[in-house]
Amino acid sequence: MSVEEVQKIVHHEPFRPYRVVLDDGEQLVVRKARKSHFSGDVVSLLGESQKKGGVTVTRFRIVPIEKIMKAEHVAAQERRS
Repeated sequence: MSVEEVQKIVHHEPFRPYRVVLDDGEQLVVRKARKSHFSGDVVSLLGESQKKGGVTVTRFRIVPIEKIMKAEHVAAQERRS
């Protein structure tokens, strides 16, 4: 994905929770505004990641844009407050 495509999802107004899928298969769900930051072609993300066995953990990742395979808004039924 391009920087512009990722920024469009991350900086959507009003904020909508989103999922980022990385090239290693990890998926991070960012549920709150201002939990990501761009610096050039790198983005830092603070989101929920599901581990094997269904355990959800909060992770902080610094990711080069080229490692992001997909970024999408989270469907309404997946959202939590």
